[in-house]
Amino acid sequence: QFKKQVELLLEECFAWEATLTPAQKAEHQNKFCSKKDVFGYVLALEKEQAVGIAMVLKRTIIYEGQSITLGGIGGMCTREDKRFKGIASQILVKAFEELKKTNCDIVYICAGIDKLWMIKFYGKVGFVPLGRPHTYLGKSGKRYTDHDAMIAPVNSVEKFQYVLNQKSPFDIGVGNW
Repeated sequence: QFKKQVELLLEECFAWEATLTPAQKAEHQNKFCSKKDVFGYVLALEKEQAVGIAMVLKRTIIYEGQSITLGGIGGMCTREDKRFKGIASQILVKAFEELKKTNCDIVYICAGIDKLWMIKFYGKVGFVPLGRPHTYLGKSGKRYTDHDAMIAPVNSVEKFQYVLNQKSPFDIGVGNW
């Protein structure tokens, strides 16, 4: 019943995607090819209308010989007229609860870490900038390197600290979130 509302909300929040050239769109689809990792959505409703959403994702990776159940939060957005009212904060908390239930060790997001407000917002639930590159494979097999990762502990402070203290790029597997 909410599928169309969610689609419209995502179109509104990520309207910039419509301005991509065909080559940019193809690269974006290659990078963000991880729909199989989505295990749920957190949806904020007001009077039966979707006003906020986040995808909740999960995969197992091997990083520096360590098995890590990696959670993720992606596609997080709030309808423009409902921003700065705590909705995104509530979505974030609920997404963390879902990741905890599914036994994720740590959670990863790619975020605009050059924006102090993003670091503060995500920091409220324990996210910190990774402080070094993270890598992943696109659907095509091309390896990408980005510098916008934040991570937080969910069920394993030890694995969080392990990842945070390594020097090598954090490889998150196939596809970015």
